[in-house]
Amino acid sequence: MFAIGSAFGCGVAGFTFAAPILAYINADIGPDPNLIWVALSYLLTSSIGLIIVGRLTDIFGRRWFFIIGNVIATLGSIVCATAPSIPVLIAGETLVGVGASVQLSYAFVVSEIVPMKWRFLAQGYVFLWGIPSSGFAPAISYAFVFQTKVGWRGVYYLLIAVNAASTLAWFFFYKPPTFAMKHGRGRMMEVSKHFDYIGTVMVTLGLLLFLMGMSWGGTLHPWKSAHTLSAIIIGAILLIAFFLYEIFVPLREPLLPSHLFRNRGWNVSVILWSLGASTYYALAILWPSMVATLYRGNHGYMWVGWVSCLSNCGILFGEYIGAWFKRRTYIQIPIVFLIGSVLLAAMAACGPDSVVLACVLAFLATTFIGYNEILNSTVATICIDDQREIGTATGAGGSARSFISTVCLLFTPWC
Repeated sequence: MFAIGSAFGCGVAGFTFAAPILAYINADIGPDPNLIWVALSYLLTSSIGLIIVGRLTDIFGRRWFFIIGNVIATLGSIVCATAPSIPVLIAGETLVGVGASVQLSYAFVVSEIVPMKWRFLAQGYVFLWGIPSSGFAPAISYAFVFQTKVGWRGVYYLLIAVNAASTLAWFFFYKPPTFAMKHGRGRMMEVSKHFDYIGTVMVTLGLLLFLMGMSWGGTLHPWKSAHTLSAIIIGAILLIAFFLYEIFVPLREPLLPSHLFRNRGWNVSVILWSLGASTYYALAILWPSMVATLYRGNHGYMWVGWVSCLSNCGILFGEYIGAWFKRRTYIQIPIVFLIGSVLLAAMAACGPDSVVLACVLAFLATTFIGYNEILNSTVATICIDDQREIGTATGAGGSARSFISTVCLLFTPWC
């Protein structure tokens, strides 16, 4: 449980520590027009990795995937901490995102080691690790920038230390069922031979091309340019082909089993989980910028850092509340999602002179969105037909969550 929690904290912090201080990082080692890719590279690699990690670990066992994933996150943090330029930082965040695809797979790992009736509380425990890495991430980032000599690089020094501790915990204490225990001895080559390599290539290239095209539009290239349109169109075609391939081709070891698409409860949970996460990732960039631009006034930089924590703290607060109410989730989910949406829309009434109203609405809105997230992320592990596919189903859900969040984040600079 320590390994799961600390790894989750690092996986979240790989994004939330950097997001509030991108402007200061750009001023130090930039400027660079590709700055947004510091955030996008993390989200893109984690969205691709989650679906692959979930399926592969269901088949081949989880132990070494989680150990190696945390090693990659540690290496990525080292690259980021020593980055002399924005392109190198993007490369480091790419490694951090690859590691995060393992670290953010907490939902099915923690769900496997507790009885089903305690899954909501177990998920709540994991989110306790989000207090420093998410809730107070802007304040920690601002403190490193303005109150230490190491500056913004300090957030990555901190990640190096915690990632290293997490890696050791996975190595010494995590002993899940091995491949032989799952499938019997001597079947490794047989299972590997029938793995869905074609589907894996299609979904990886499809996600990469589609999201890269979306990120280029209106920034590096015009929306009507060949670069943008070709990437978006080819990526979309590959993604559509992937889903058709998984549904209609008889595969012995599919990357995404087709029967998941017929599970209405799982599909609805994943969609609502993804939309709630989109709010979290977008506000992680928008809200600190809004506070620094509209509301700073005569306040100091640390005031900006602390107030910027409100949206993340609201998400966590809602997750803790939702962890205790596991009854009638089908009634709770639409109610909390609707209330959160209304409160978010009400923020449009805020102006430069309404800092208190903006803070209250931001906290309350994200509280209900966080409540929605823990309910849907846990229900997605329960409503599947076969608990032996918990990694596959939850990994696919996590991948959809990251993909939809990335698409929404691409429109954040326009806002």
